[in-house]
Amino acid sequence: SVLNSFSSGTLIAVVATFFLWIFGQVVGVSGIIGNTLKDLPRFEAWRMFFLLGLLMSGVLVNNLLPTWSMGAVDSSVAQMMVAGLLVGFGTRLGSGCLATHLLCGVPRIANRSVVAAAIFIFVGIVVVTIIGK
Repeated sequence: SVLNSFSSGTLIAVVATFFLWIFGQVVGVSGIIGNTLKDLPRFEAWRMFFLLGLLMSGVLVNNLLPTWSMGAVDSSVAQMMVAGLLVGFGTRLGSGCLATHLLCGVPRIANRSVVAAAIFIFVGIVVVTIIGK
C-alpha cells in the first residue's frame, strides 16, 4: 500500500541520513557487503551488525506486521539467487543502487549520482513499458 511504501521509504531516508552524519559514510548495502567479504581479515563489527539488522528487520516485519508482507514469490530460489547476483554486480558496477544515489548522492549534488539516478529511472521506465506490468 501507499502507507507501507511511504513508511519504508521514510525509514530508509532517516537511517541513511543518520548513518552519514554519525559515521561519515554513505549507506551502500552492496559496498558494505563487498567490503565485508573483501576485508574479512580486518573484520569490522559495525558492518556485520548492519547486515544482520537488514535481515532481522525483514524477519520482524514479516512476523509482527504480516499485512505488510509482499506475499508469495513466483520465482524459484535459483532464479532469485541469479537475480540477486545480477543486482549486486550492477550496483557495484554503477557505484551503488538507485536508492543510494538518490538518498545520499543527489542531495550532495554528486555528479555521478545525478547521472546514475537519471539512467536508472530512464531504464526502469523503458523496461516497464516493454514488459507492461
